[in-house]
Amino acid sequence: MRKFIILLLSSIMLLSFSYSVKAQSGVQEDTSQYVTDSDAEKLVDKYTTEFSAAVNSLAESLEQPATHIYQVLTKQQVVEAYGYLVAIIIFISILLISLYMYNKSEKRLDKIRESNKNYDSYTSPDNTETMIATWITIFIVSGVFVIMFAGITLDNILIGLINPEYGAIKEITGIIKGG
Repeated sequence: MRKFIILLLSSIMLLSFSYSVKAQSGVQEDTSQYVTDSDAEKLVDKYTTEFSAAVNSLAESLEQPATHIYQVLTKQQVVEAYGYLVAIIIFISILLISLYMYNKSEKRLDKIRESNKNYDSYTSPDNTETMIATWITIFIVSGVFVIMFAGITLDNILIGLINPEYGAIKEITGIIKGG
């Protein structure tokens, strides 16, 4: 992924350089005030022209890959958003399953208590209380995880689903900044 972004950034920089060279190519600056030797002036003009031609050629050849990389980054924003949503849905499912199992265990414990009026949880061979405690713990842990994960990834989900182009540009600028 980083290779694609680096290739995209280098392509964009080369394209911007080639456009600025194209824009400046119509205006010839008088270099005689800087270079006094006519041979050196000819040499600089020769290599400047060759360098400009090479950069323009390279920029034109990288234009299509840069466009493709940007499209891939845009699609990746959507894929990441769906991935985050799937993770949240899975943990919400675990949350709901643990709530269902807690209710089921609680009903089972009520039936045991009704059938046995002398019910003592310390001497009972049934593990219903342990199951209830386990489901409560799973419910709390998954609930906290859902809240934390949703809070952390909400902006990525919204950007990826609503405006993935912005997410791609944000990722490119983050790599440029070094983050």
